[in-house]
Amino acid sequence: RLTKEVATELLKQQATTLMSAYSFHEHFEDALDAERAYHRLTIGERSKFVHEGTDLYQTSGLYDSWGATAQRRKIAKKAPENTMAVVSIIMAIQGDQTKVATPMNSRQDVVDALTMIANHSSVDDCLQSVEILWTPDDPTVRLTNHDLVADYPDLRIV
Repeated sequence: RLTKEVATELLKQQATTLMSAYSFHEHFEDALDAERAYHRLTIGERSKFVHEGTDLYQTSGLYDSWGATAQRRKIAKKAPENTMAVVSIIMAIQGDQTKVATPMNSRQDVVDALTMIANHSSVDDCLQSVEILWTPDDPTVRLTNHDLVADYPDLRIV
């Protein structure tokens, strides 16, 4: 369910916030090979982070009429000017229907991929594993162009 919610939220924001994208997919006949590849990718992505945090914004808290928790509003007031963020979704999904455009050449490719992720991740037991990572997770940290190029060289402007 979280995968669908994240993909849907990214779809809602893509018109004003999306700058770059990257996609990659492989199909495996053997489940163990698929699992090994999934772990290789997740370890590679997670190794880019100095530390990991979860639920920084206490998203299970009470929301006000604007949809923000008191903690989120408090953090936002301390945050510097807007920054870039990278959201990585790494999925192991059963079947061969979830094939996103490779490479991502347009905003529509990203919309199609996020729609496919939202749809396919919520079908019965198709979703085997998922990692959803974002950086920075601290709203006071700025992500620079240098950071993006160093850690995410495959991103393409869409």
